[in-house]
Amino acid sequence: MRVDRVSEAGRLVIQPPRDAVPAVVAGCALATAVAVAVLIGGGFSAGSRSAFAGLAGLSLLLAAWAAPPVAAAAARSLPVAALTALAALTACSAIWSPAEPAEVLRWSMVIAGYAAVAVAAAAAARRGTTGIAVFLAGLITLCGLWGLLAAAAGDAPAAARIGGSWRPAGPFEYPPALAIASVSMLPALQLWMTRARAMPAALAAIAAATAGAVLGLAHSRLALALMVVFMISFVVGASGGERRLRLAATLLVCAAAVASFAIAGGLRGGGPQGSGYALGLGAVIILAAVAWTPIRARWPVPTEPEERSPRLPRPTRVRVLATVAILGVAGIAGLAFAPDRSGAGIQPSSGVDHGRIGEWRAAVDIGESEPLLGAGAESYGLVAASEGARSATLYAHSLPLESFAELGVTGLLLSLLVLAGTALAAWCARDTDAGVLLGPAAIAFAAASLVDWSWHLAGSGAIWAVALGALIAAVQGRPT
Repeated sequence: MRVDRVSEAGRLVIQPPRDAVPAVVAGCALATAVAVAVLIGGGFSAGSRSAFAGLAGLSLLLAAWAAPPVAAAAARSLPVAALTALAALTACSAIWSPAEPAEVLRWSMVIAGYAAVAVAAAAAARRGTTGIAVFLAGLITLCGLWGLLAAAAGDAPAAARIGGSWRPAGPFEYPPALAIASVSMLPALQLWMTRARAMPAALAAIAAATAGAVLGLAHSRLALALMVVFMISFVVGASGGERRLRLAATLLVCAAAVASFAIAGGLRGGGPQGSGYALGLGAVIILAAVAWTPIRARWPVPTEPEERSPRLPRPTRVRVLATVAILGVAGIAGLAFAPDRSGAGIQPSSGVDHGRIGEWRAAVDIGESEPLLGAGAESYGLVAASEGARSATLYAHSLPLESFAELGVTGLLLSLLVLAGTALAAWCARDTDAGVLLGPAAIAFAAASLVDWSWHLAGSGAIWAVALGALIAAVQGRPT
C-alpha cells in the first residue's frame, strides 16, 4: 500500500458528522451486525448467520435513511451488484440443490448481508474512515487475545491442535481465519504506531504485537506471506525520517511473531498448558508496547519532509536497523513457506497443499458435469462424497471453483466479478485514507477466498464487506 500521500490516515482524526442522529444510528447498527457475526462463533452457526443477515438488512435500511445518494451509488457498484446477483442465484438454486432448502436460503441471506454491510459501510465511510478502521482493529485485537489465551490453555474450539501444536482460532474457531483477520489490520496499526500521539501509538503497538503473535502461532502460510508483502509496502511507501521509524515498527512486529513461536509454537503434549504459556505470550505483547514508547521518542517523525531533527539516527544506525528488519521479515517468510510440522492433534498436517488440489479437482469435475446450473448451493460436500472424491470436504476451499461446482458458469463469473471488483476498488483507492487503512483487509480476504473457505464465515465476510464499502465510498467520492 502506498501511504506517502495520505493526509489523515495515521492521525486518528475523527470528524463529527453533520447529521448526527441518522449517522450514529446507522453506524451502531452496522457495528452491531459485524460484531455479532465475528463474536458469535465467527458467524458459522445457523443462529449467528440468521442474526447477521437480519442486522445487515437493518443497517442497509438505516444507511439509506442517513445517506440515500451514497447508499444508492454503492449498491450500483460492481462488487456489490455482483454480490446481490450471487445471493439471488444462490436462493434460486434451492430448487435443484440436494442440500436442505433452509440452509441454502440462509446462506443466500448471508451473501445478501455482505452486500448490505458494504453499502452501509460506504455510507458511514463518507463521514470518515478512521473510526471504521479503529473499530475493526479493536474487534480483531479482541479476537486475537481470545485466541492466544485459548492456545496457551489448550482450550478448544477457540484454539485448535493441528500437527501437534495448539493454534489460536478465537471466535472464528478456525486458525487461518483469525490469521487473515489479524494481518488485514497490520498496516493500519503500524501507521498509527508511527503517526499517532503517544497513548494511541502505545495501544496500536499492543494490537500490532497481538497480531504478530497470532501470525507466529497460526501456521497460516498465506497470512504470513501477506504479512511480508504488507510490511515491505509499508516501509517502501515512506520517505525520510518516517521510513526509519517504520523499519523499527516492522522489526517489532516480526520480533513478536518469532518470540511467540519460540514460546508456544512448537510441538507439545495435548491438554491444558498451564499459565506459563499465557504469561510468556502476555510478556511479549506488553514488552512490545513498553519498548515502542522510547523508540518513538528516540526517532521522531519530522513534521515536514524537509525538516531534519538532530535526534534522527545516523546512517550507520539506519543501515543496521534496516538489515535487522530485513532479517526479521525473512524469518517470517521462512515460517510462511516452511513445511508443516507433523504430530498428533485434532488433525494431522496434510502436506504442502493441505489437500487443496484434490478439492479443486473435485469442484471442477462437479462443475463440468453441470455447467449451466451447477449442483446447487451448499451441495459441494454432499456431491463430492457421493461421487467418491478423494478429498470430500464440506467446502471446496476456493470461492470461484466452488461457485462453478454449485452454481455453474454464471456463479463462477459472478464470484470472479466480486473478487475482481474488490481488487479494483483497493487499487483505485490506494492513495486515500480508506485505501491505506482498509485496503489490506479487502485484499487479504480476497486472496484467502481463492484458496480457503473463510468466505463461509460470516464474521470474516463482514470484516471484508466493511472494508469493501469504505473503498467504494473513497473511489466514488474522488473528483473526476
